[in-house]
Amino acid sequence: MSKLFVDEIVHQSSQGSGTITLGASGETVAMASGASVGAGMGKLLQVVQTGTTTSTSTTSTTFVDTALTASITPSSTSNKILVLCQCTVRQQTGSANGSYIGYQIFRDGTGIGQIGHCGTRERPGSIDHVGSSSILSALDTPSSTSSVTYIVKIKSFNSVISAYLNDTAGGSGTGSTITLMEIAG
Repeated sequence: MSKLFVDEIVHQSSQGSGTITLGASGETVAMASGASVGAGMGKLLQVVQTGTTTSTSTTSTTFVDTALTASITPSSTSNKILVLCQCTVRQQTGSANGSYIGYQIFRDGTGIGQIGHCGTRERPGSIDHVGSSSILSALDTPSSTSSVTYIVKIKSFNSVISAYLNDTAGGSGTGSTITLMEIAG
């Protein structure tokens, strides 16, 4: 095996811009442990995904934990974590037209990203029980190299209304997933 020692590689025709190819199609180019990507690389460093079919329901008007949770350990304090959640949520009530439930991503107890909403609407002679499969997302900078935990929490905006994660109108469990992606900063 040969080794090449250099301080800098510059494309011969463009003096610093252009394409430099390392390896051939189908080969793997490895970086030594502890080496880091350069500025502007925008690399996806790791992906963690988990799912749950565990049902959670609440009438609490403050956010409560669900089983939709995952943890990741960033490799640098400057890296970002992209959080994507596919949530199956439902709100159930017998008479409260225009009422809503909320769901949100939390990092170690702090709400991040927007609050998702699900609610009812009135039809002649009845109230719809609205459920949805929704996507929540947030781009977070935890500024940490310790394990960081993300969780989806749910709440009701009216204490007589039940908020559900992973529960269809028929009562059978459904599934939700959470995906964490570390992006080089």
